[in-house]
Amino acid sequence: MNREIKALTGLRGAAALIVVLYHFSDRDAYFQNYLPSLIERGYLGVDIFFVLSGFVMALSYARYFKDEITVSDYTAFLVKRLARIYPLYIVITLVFQLKYELSYLSGSWERNFHTADFIATVLMIQAWDFGFSYVAGTTWSLSTEFLAYIIFPVVVFYAVFARPAYALGVFVLSVAFLCACVSSHLGVNGPLDVVASSSVLPVLRCLAGFCLGLIGYRLSQVEACRKYLTSSAALLAALIGLLLAAHFKAHDLILFAFFPMIVLILYFEPAVAKLIFANPASYHLGVISYSIYLVHPLFNPTRLELIAERYVGNIAHPLSLITMILLSWGVAYVLYRFVELPGRLYVQRIFLRRPVSPAV
Repeated sequence: MNREIKALTGLRGAAALIVVLYHFSDRDAYFQNYLPSLIERGYLGVDIFFVLSGFVMALSYARYFKDEITVSDYTAFLVKRLARIYPLYIVITLVFQLKYELSYLSGSWERNFHTADFIATVLMIQAWDFGFSYVAGTTWSLSTEFLAYIIFPVVVFYAVFARPAYALGVFVLSVAFLCACVSSHLGVNGPLDVVASSSVLPVLRCLAGFCLGLIGYRLSQVEACRKYLTSSAALLAALIGLLLAAHFKAHDLILFAFFPMIVLILYFEPAVAKLIFANPASYHLGVISYSIYLVHPLFNPTRLELIAERYVGNIAHPLSLITMILLSWGVAYVLYRFVELPGRLYVQRIFLRRPVSPAV
């Protein structure tokens, strides 16, 4: 990738914030009457990640697999992706495992995880329909994305470089995957909120979003898209449509349909995109979004509320929420600086044995 698309990074930050607000507020009935409609469906923030991941992977790495798949290119690609996600991933996994062990020893938690679950999580295969329990809840999506990375060279060829008929086939298959998810009735808080490790549906959910992101990248090279989707009006229309769909309780698939469109428009960076998603705050959240996403489940605002409510009443709820958000942000920033970023560079230096750029 010759340059960073800051608006796409900012969208990742917005998606991470939506997921955090969804998880924190979902634990507290006090917020149910005050939640914006989009936050109520915050589990869809993960689907934004999937679509973004597919688009950015194509933007960054598709050219390496346009003509052939070589062992050196494939190995370098996997090393770069694992370097990007694994150092922080394994640290968070170990923290969660330690937390469970301490809770078990103190008698406050019944052991629900086994050695096999921990090993599966370390290998990032826990969400591949083998029935393992999730040691760290949000890491299920990283497990499914890891599978997407493994098959990326083949999928990107058919979605991006092959004849349009093949790309159409990838699109139809992706829609079929989404329909399988929503028709399963296994969604936790919504039709698309399928996360059970005993089902292949989380994998299908990820692959659908990932492949639609690849299709979006292909469309970004089409002149008609460049002509009609580069304006601020197009972005505003897509964002307003998404908000209205959420407000009127539209089906998850309708909300999902806006995600590839928004990602595609942000790629062209119209003026409004820079204002909303490429401003310093949005961009900063995007840079540390991976750390935010992994670390925030460690913090539970309801525990603080039980104490604060005795002294300040209902104001304890928003105060606890704000406190936990700020704490998640602060810890995430530290992890980004001292685990995620140096870990990424270290892994690449060890396994690629050549200078690397921290922007990868």
